[in-house]
Amino acid sequence: MGASIIPDRAAQGASSQGFASSRKEAWDRLASLLDRAVASRRPGLSGREALELGHLYRRAAADLSSAQSRALDPKLVRDLNDLVARAHAYVYVPESSGLKGGLSFVLDGFPALVYRLRPFILAALAVFLVGAVMGAVWEPLGQLMIPSTYHTPKVGSAESPLVSAYIIGNNVRVALMAFAGGVTFGIATLLVIFNNGAMIGGVSVLIARLGESAGFWPSLAPHGVVELTAIIIAAGAGLRLGWSMVATGELRRGDSLKEGARDALGLALGTVPLFLAAGVVEGYVSFSRAPVSAKLTVAALAACALVAYLSRGRGAARPSSPPGGTTR
Repeated sequence: MGASIIPDRAAQGASSQGFASSRKEAWDRLASLLDRAVASRRPGLSGREALELGHLYRRAAADLSSAQSRALDPKLVRDLNDLVARAHAYVYVPESSGLKGGLSFVLDGFPALVYRLRPFILAALAVFLVGAVMGAVWEPLGQLMIPSTYHTPKVGSAESPLVSAYIIGNNVRVALMAFAGGVTFGIATLLVIFNNGAMIGGVSVLIARLGESAGFWPSLAPHGVVELTAIIIAAGAGLRLGWSMVATGELRRGDSLKEGARDALGLALGTVPLFLAAGVVEGYVSFSRAPVSAKLTVAALAACALVAYLSRGRGAARPSSPPGGTTR
């Protein structure tokens, strides 16, 4: 298709004409991006343009569904169907084998998704930090958030696998709560991430009063860098899901929810490897009798690796989704 899919002759009926006119700019922009992308042998779009193409494709697909249900001008529906089919063929590649598709998503798709949805992740981080500060400065809240059985365990090598398995399960549970909280328009997600921040703030004050800060923070840092990042990303997924229910834009509520759920699920799935890594480090390093210098070295390496990994998303040339619906 060329620059426009609007028929030269008048649309059949005022309804068809009004429908097409209000969406013409978005359709033409999608057609233009497709022309550039297909004409180039190498990626002809910037990362931002590729993400825009994916968004415009989903909007056009929703428009097609609406046009078909309203029985609008057959030529308009046919041309729009051609545009959507063309975009689908470009955006979605044949599903890869399980291992190959999973690796592609972990290495490239997830960092790109984190970068695209960073406003929701940063919002979750802000709520977490507010909770941490309030838990530290407002004693009643901090004490309320501290688990009654809290202690700083020292785990030997024999118990490390059991501790690691328990920690992974607990962290995944918290992440699932933050993610699932999105169905409450994000309200439950905000409460979960705020409470976790308040717990960290309350525990930090308690540890300081006990004079154990010198041992506590070096033990928290090796796994905490990755673990807290994963939890905040999961909370960002919940906020993305909740936002799709509040701000539908030009999409119908059902279509907006589908788009939000796709994004949120991708973020949630992408945190699984992070939780696995954090759990292993926590069980084998954080709660071990390794010297403080070794723990801080592991923490620094984990932070550098995490930054390098997530930074891949900024230069991603194409949008990606989790395995099962792999996109370019």
